[in-house]
Amino acid sequence: MNAKRALLSLLVFAAAATAATRASAQEEPDHFTASQRIGHRSNPPGVTFTVSFRGGQTRFRPGEPIGLELAFSSSLPGAYHLDTAGDDRGGRPHADDFRLAPDDGAQDPPEDPPEDYSGSRLSGSVGGGLPGVVELEAKPYRIELDLNERLRPTRPGRYRLYVLSRRVGPGRRPAADGDAYHVVSNLVEFEVLPRGPARSASRGAARPRPTRSSGSRGRP
Repeated sequence: MNAKRALLSLLVFAAAATAATRASAQEEPDHFTASQRIGHRSNPPGVTFTVSFRGGQTRFRPGEPIGLELAFSSSLPGAYHLDTAGDDRGGRPHADDFRLAPDDGAQDPPEDPPEDYSGSRLSGSVGGGLPGVVELEAKPYRIELDLNERLRPTRPGRYRLYVLSRRVGPGRRPAADGDAYHVVSNLVEFEVLPRGPARSASRGAARPRPTRSSGSRGRP
């Protein structure tokens, strides 16, 4: 009897240990999520940096601009400044680094946009203002841009994204050495939908028109 109880106790303990191991494995973040969390915890004190989708849209057709909004703020007055200038392909290094998972589902954009790309833009802050340097305040300073200008998701499916930005620096103005912090945003998700059927196929095959001989008046 004691042997049966001991065996039963051992089986119960083994089952509990297996369940705990599975739960721990599920709670442990993958490498992509872990990198985002580590970077986000290392942000400068008082700085808040968030990325969101313009208009709340999270599902996109192939080639459709994926509009993003970057929002920067600080709870410490006068502690930080923000570089608001837009980057380009003219030699100026990108101020924002977009981290995407899965990363094999995207590629760098071509010099000439593809035919199915309906256009993208990089704007300054919402509400206007010339590109330059501003002091970070409690009210978020927002920068709008299109992800397609940096990375082009090439396959349908779900993606995760966060942004590493070098726009934030110490003090109200940039110092002579131009030091900047690496500020990490929150993690967001979006979906690229499968490409639909060709337009001609969706309309169906063209029906042949009836023909009449030159001598016909409409009746055989």
